[in-house]
Amino acid sequence: MKINQRQQNQPTTTLRLLDLDQAKAAVLASLRSPGSRRCYEHAMVEFIAWYCSEPRLGFNKAVVTRYRMHLDEAADCGLLSPEQVAGIRRVKGPKKLVVRVGNWLLANEARALWELPDAKTLKGKLPADE
Repeated sequence: MKINQRQQNQPTTTLRLLDLDQAKAAVLASLRSPGSRRCYEHAMVEFIAWYCSEPRLGFNKAVVTRYRMHLDEAADCGLLSPEQVAGIRRVKGPKKLVVRVGNWLLANEARALWELPDAKTLKGKLPADE
C-alpha cells in the first residue's frame, strides 16, 4: 500500500476550540521561560483564530503547511515584519526520537565505500575479474 493511500484512509481529526485550548495549556505549562510562554501563547492564539475561521479543517500536516503559506502571504503583503518572517522560517519540526538499528558505517568508512570505483566500468574491474 502506498503512503498516499494510507493517508487517505485515515480519519481526519477536526479539533474543537476546547481541544485547542487544552493543547495550548499543555504546551504553555511545559515552558519554563516567561518570554517563551508569552511568544508561544501569542502564536498559538493566532493559529487557533485562523484554524477556527476556516471551514471544518481536519488537523494534519497539510493544514499546518496551509497555515504557514498563510503567514508567508501575510509577509509578502507587508503584514509581518522581516524579523517575524525570519522567526517563522527558523521553526523546526518536532524532534524525532529514532533508534538506529543495524551496523552503521563511520564517516571515514562511508567515504571509502563511496570512493570505490564502479565494478561495471573498466577502472573498477580487477585483474582477477577477467
